[in-house]
Amino acid sequence: MKQIGRQATLDGVFRPRSPKSKEFELPPSLPPTPPAPASPSPPASPARQERAVSFISITSDENEPDVQEYTGPPLCEEQQDLVDIIMSGKNVFFTGSAGCGKSTVLKAAIAQLEAAGKTVAITAPTGRAALNVDGITLFSFMGWGAIKHPKMSLAGLKDDICKKPNKKVRKILQATDVLIIDEVSMVENNFLTRMEAVLNHIRDQTRPWGGLQLIVTGDFCQLPPVLPFQHCCQCGTELDIPYQEADHPVDRIIECSCGHGPWNYEEDRWAFRSPAWEAAKFAYVNLKEIHRQSDRPFIEALQKCRLGIPLSSRELDMLLNHESEVENATRLVPTRVEAKKINAKKLEEITDYTSKDYTCEDGIWFPPSYDGPKDYLGERTKENTLKRFDDHRFNKKVELKQTQLVMLQVNLNLKKGLANGSQGEIVGWEKIDKDRLPSYEGKDGCLKEEHVLLFTEEYLRKFPNPDDQVWPVVRFNNGYRKTIYPVCVINHMGYQSQVLIYRTQIPLIPGWAITIHKSQGMTLDQVIVKLDKVFEVGQAYVALSRATSLRGLRIEEGNSHTLSAELGRNPEVHEFLERKFGRDLYADHAGSTI
Repeated sequence: MKQIGRQATLDGVFRPRSPKSKEFELPPSLPPTPPAPASPSPPASPARQERAVSFISITSDENEPDVQEYTGPPLCEEQQDLVDIIMSGKNVFFTGSAGCGKSTVLKAAIAQLEAAGKTVAITAPTGRAALNVDGITLFSFMGWGAIKHPKMSLAGLKDDICKKPNKKVRKILQATDVLIIDEVSMVENNFLTRMEAVLNHIRDQTRPWGGLQLIVTGDFCQLPPVLPFQHCCQCGTELDIPYQEADHPVDRIIECSCGHGPWNYEEDRWAFRSPAWEAAKFAYVNLKEIHRQSDRPFIEALQKCRLGIPLSSRELDMLLNHESEVENATRLVPTRVEAKKINAKKLEEITDYTSKDYTCEDGIWFPPSYDGPKDYLGERTKENTLKRFDDHRFNKKVELKQTQLVMLQVNLNLKKGLANGSQGEIVGWEKIDKDRLPSYEGKDGCLKEEHVLLFTEEYLRKFPNPDDQVWPVVRFNNGYRKTIYPVCVINHMGYQSQVLIYRTQIPLIPGWAITIHKSQGMTLDQVIVKLDKVFEVGQAYVALSRATSLRGLRIEEGNSHTLSAELGRNPEVHEFLERKFGRDLYADHAGSTI
């Protein structure tokens, strides 16, 4: 299916955001969409007509169309208290165990800050993490290139931001009221130091971070910084990181040839070791209430795993040898290569049914005032080579077969248990009916409806055979059955950019295997964890904490010795958390000390 960019269709749909608002103005109705040309097809034979009737035999457990827009669960008391602290104007670092609702709080805080008229920059260290929060990478926010700017000296960065070609970036940085950094555990010490120095230089030099309100969240017990200490913080010189053998851990001391440093690779890589961190004078909040699991012994074991507290023999036995129901479980594996191999093999083994292929519709929209490289960006979008889509959660192509295990990629209906990570099996297909497409709520609901319709029309044109003109019906593990329609996800090209990119796709991925990294943020009813190739401290905890219960968890290729080894801790993280949160850190979901 082609990738499209429909500027003409969207010019009448909304106007650009003002600097202080992220709301779109939508007209009462969309302009009519010209019908896609239909490919001629021969009339179906009587046999084919009879076959079509029996083929389309399964529908959802609810009346369609429905509203597909997730607004999030209501905040619990400690979450609301946290939002109130954020709204008071303080710099805040908040953390908590997996399943405590960090993302829920972040969304609520962003909505309230924007409603209060604040200009909010939403950022994350990687492209995938940024797309998950409808934000941009920290590099993009600062106007830095991933190759050029790390090699520049700190003084050079300050000079560079003041030059005429960077006037637009400079104005954006100066106009920002609130900077949000998600997944801060993956941000390195030196990057944070350089960020703060540049922001301070072009804003208010008498105040840390130039007077920005800083909201930072993440769990340092999970994923570590991405490629730390590649270049010197002060002069930009490339640094030589000593090699460390897995069986002979030693302190890796890094020194710059210009005399800057030294840095201890293991201890100093974390964002909280940066002087910029302490300069922010954060209010520290640890969310304690766990919403993903309810089994207290399991929660206590996970809390110990997170904090690196040794598990008792009883707890190790509980994790390794409990009764489980994982017949349709997803395997969490360390690498994409392994996940891809498992999924391809399992799909090939389904020989009784043919596949249905859905190719994404990508598009880009430019506001009338945009004077940048429209043709270049438009062509890159059509060719599916625009880098902004590289980390998109929706796959370019979704190949589905009946009886296939699948995983949902969006939150559809929490009341029915249909959330990001919900697992199920394709049990049939529903005939495509454009009149039954779901409606959307929210500020850009009309835009999403338009592109779901465009996706549908293009799919019908490409596949004129009635047997192919269907949507998948999934029976989820909780017994609920749902027709899965296309979903349109909209992101901004950059911070305060009026250029929009959007991808429309069936929000399903193969459910046999995914990487531990991609599972972050998911809630899985049934999961099999392989710990034999875990290569970072924290990955084992991320994997185990995806499970909602012990019954839905099985650990493969591990014993009490290997499990204890994989659940080791980073001493510097543990020391930092204990210093900031004290014994309160060791409380379970009910507040009792573990």
